[in-house]
Amino acid sequence: MTVEITEKKLESAVVKKAYLESQDQTQLTQASVARLFGVTQGLVQAWFSGATRIPDSTMFQLSQILKFDPLVVRPSLRVYLVAAQQLIDRDENDRSGLILTLFEQMNDEQKDQLEQFAKFVVQTD
Repeated sequence: MTVEITEKKLESAVVKKAYLESQDQTQLTQASVARLFGVTQGLVQAWFSGATRIPDSTMFQLSQILKFDPLVVRPSLRVYLVAAQQLIDRDENDRSGLILTLFEQMNDEQKDQLEQFAKFVVQTD
């Protein structure tokens, strides 16, 4: 899916604003954000400037760190939350079948994003 340049700029503006507002309380720097995500400071700068699209899983993680609503920034993330809620609502026996079905329908990029999201969810529990 191609993200329009203006959409990337709007997303990055909201994330950067949240980052700047959180600096007083958290003392985060772009370098410390980069270390948290295992990326370079240059990539974080590219995310915040809108030059590079922030991956979905990273958007969820940034929203937790910087305290913003990821669905306001990127409404398309709702699909992950809907899928997660479907899994929660299923009994344990049904979950494995649903997970397998969802996973089989995903492309490689979506599978990678889901894996990153799952790691994030496990870390925040």
